[in-house]
Amino acid sequence: MMQPQMEGVVLQDQIKELLQRASRDSLSGLLNRATAEQLIRQRLKNSATDEQCALFIIDLDDFKSVNDTLGHQAGDLAIRETARILSSLFHANDIISRFGGDEFLIFTSGRLTIETIEDKGHEICKKLQISLSDSDYVVLSASAGICISGTSSDFEILYKCADLELYKAKNSGKGRYSIRTEKSDSGIESHFHHVSSIPLTSLLENLDSGVALIEMDKTIRLIYASPSLCRIIGVDYKALSLPVSISQVIHPDDISPFAQALWEGVQNNSPIEHTIRAVTSGRTSWWHIRAVRMEQDGSNPVMLATCNDITCYKENESHLEDMNTRLQAALEQISHQLWEFDIKEKTITVFRQDTDKSGENILYTGFPDNLIESGVIHKMSVEKFRLFASGLLSGTACSQSTTHPASFHSSCHKPGNRSRHLMQILSSALFLLQLTACSIWQAWSSTS
Repeated sequence: MMQPQMEGVVLQDQIKELLQRASRDSLSGLLNRATAEQLIRQRLKNSATDEQCALFIIDLDDFKSVNDTLGHQAGDLAIRETARILSSLFHANDIISRFGGDEFLIFTSGRLTIETIEDKGHEICKKLQISLSDSDYVVLSASAGICISGTSSDFEILYKCADLELYKAKNSGKGRYSIRTEKSDSGIESHFHHVSSIPLTSLLENLDSGVALIEMDKTIRLIYASPSLCRIIGVDYKALSLPVSISQVIHPDDISPFAQALWEGVQNNSPIEHTIRAVTSGRTSWWHIRAVRMEQDGSNPVMLATCNDITCYKENESHLEDMNTRLQAALEQISHQLWEFDIKEKTITVFRQDTDKSGENILYTGFPDNLIESGVIHKMSVEKFRLFASGLLSGTACSQSTTHPASFHSSCHKPGNRSRHLMQILSSALFLLQLTACSIWQAWSSTS
C-alpha cells in the first residue's frame, strides 16, 4: 500500500503533466494560443525598460491547397515539421507557439538589433521549405511578419504590427518576411525570395511549351507536368494522376530510344534533345524535348524537360516529302533533272535520275557563284541565271511570268563521260524548277 507522502508526490506529478498538456498544442507540441499570450504579457511586464523585444508571426503559404490536394495527413506533416524547424531556430527561453491553424507566433526579448532580427527572418524563410512528397518537388513555403519594439509595448500593439507586416509579405510574393520597427512607420521589407517559392503557376499555365520532371529509375516516370503541358496535350491538370510511367504517354516505338537518350544525359551530365510521339486521349502528337539533369538530393536522378509541340512542322515535312516523291517519280519519266535548293545554306542538290545505277546525288555549294565559276552554267546563260538565282533567293522566282519563260544553258557531266556538252534547258523545265523553288520557299518561310 502506497504511503500518503508518496501519493502526494504522484498526484503533484499528474497535475503538473495535465497542466503541461493543457498548455500545449496536441499536433505540434508547441505552446497553444492562450498559454503563449499569457506568457508574453508576463514577459513584457517583467522585462527591463532598456530591452528590446520582437514578435514574429509566421504563416504557411497556400496551406489550404495542401490539404485540398494532398490530404490532411500532408497538412499535419507540414505543421509538425514547421514546429520542429522553428524550435531549432530559437532559444529555449523564447516563446514559440502554434497560434492557430497554420499560423505560428514567436516572442523573443533582450538586447536585440535590427541585423539579428533580419538574419532570423531570412533563416525562417530559408528553412521553412517543407517537402510534402516522396519526390521532393511539392514544396511548402512560409511568410513572416515581424515587429520590433521596446518592452513597454503591450501585446495587442505588437500583434497588430506584426500581422500588418505579414500581410505585406504575403502580398509581395510570399516566401519572404517584412519587418517594422517602433521608430519606423514604413517598415523594412526583405528581398529574400527562395526559388522554390516563386509563384510560377500563372506562367506555367500560359507557356506555349510544356515543362516536365522525369524521374530516372527502372521504370522511368513522369512526376510533374506543368499546366501548359496538360493544356496542350488535352489532359485536365487537376485530374492528372502522378507519378505515371512514360510508357503511358509515349508511343511504344519511341520509348526505348527516348529512355536511352535520357540515360546518356544522366551519365554525361549534359543536356539531351530528342523527338518523340506522344499519345494522349487517342491523339498522337510530335514533341521536341530538351532535358537536363537537375541538382537534387533524391536517390534517383531527375531530368527537367521542356516540351515543344512540333506536330504541324512534322505534318508539313511529311507533306513536302510526299510531294517531292511524286515529283521525283514524274521527273523520272522525262529528260530533265530535279534540283533541291536550300535557301538558308545556299546549296543545290541535283538528284540523279538513273536510280538503278550506283552513284550519289550531286551537291553544289555557294549558289549561284560556284555553279557559274565551275562552268556548270554556260557563259551564254550566266546573266539569265543570275537573274533567276536572285529571284530564287528572294522568294520571287515563283512569281515570274510563265508566258515568256526564260531559258539558259548548262554544262553537265554525263556519268562515265568526262567531256562537256551544252544542253539547253527548255522553258517547260525552267517552269517546273520555278514551281519547285516556289514550294520550297513557301515551306521554308512558314517554318522559319
